[in-house]
This record gives sequence, C-alpha cells and structure tokens, in this order.
Amino acid sequence: MSYVLHAAGVLDVARDSTGLMSFGDRGKEEWMTVFAHGGHAFVVIAGLRFDTSGRGEDGPRWRLERRSGRGFVRRHTIGL
Repeated sequence: MSYVLHAAGVLDVARDSTGLMSFGDRGKEEWMTVFAHGGHAFVVIAGLRFDTSGRGEDGPRWRLERRSGRGFVRRHTIGL
C-alpha cells in the first residue's frame, strides 16, 4: 500500500496497515479509498481493488472481485 500511495504522491513515509488507519481523512472517497486495520490494508481506485489477498495468484495485484470493507477503517485524501 505504501508503494502505491507514494507513487500517487500522497504519502512521504512508508506505513504499515496500522499506520494507514490514520492516513488522510476519514470516510470513503469517490476515486480512491484506503481500507486498513491492524493486520491488513488494501486500496480501491476507480472501482478496482489493489490488494495482496484474493483468488488466483498471490502477491500485490489488481483484483476484480469485490472485498467487504467490514472491520476496516476507510481513509482517503481530498481529490483522489
């Protein structure tokens, strides 16, 4: 997650999933929302999920299937 957020220019320092729980502003944004809890984080950008977990291959990649945000804090940056 830190890699993607850094590449987008919205994160200067790497953070783990716990650190991403306080990233940006609270709530869901139309284009980019970070979902984080103490053990995992993923991002939804323009309706596509970038995550390390899901069906198929392991590792970070774009995932087409939806994932519940239940139990996750939703964070975003203004304008993304």
